[in-house]
Amino acid sequence: MSTRKTTELSTGDRVTTPDGGRSGMVRRVHPGGPLGDQQGRSAVQFQRGSVEVHDPDTVGTTRNWLTTADDAEWTVQ
Repeated sequence: MSTRKTTELSTGDRVTTPDGGRSGMVRRVHPGGPLGDQQGRSAVQFQRGSVEVHDPDTVGTTRNWLTTADDAEWTVQ
C-alpha cells in the first residue's frame, strides 16, 4: 500500500481516510472544500455504497464526504 496527499487522489482510487475511520472509492476531490471556500483544504467525495466504516466516532453526519487538509496522507490500496 502507498500513501497520497488529498490533492493527489483520483477518481476510482480505493483509499482509507487519514484518521483510519473509513475507507471507500473516491468519486471526486473538491478543492477548497464542498463550497470552494476553504483555502488549504479539500473535500473528498466517496462513491455511493463504497464506504466501509471502521470507527463510527470519526464519521459524523456525512458518511460519503470528508473535508481535510490538502497535505493529509491517505492510504491507497
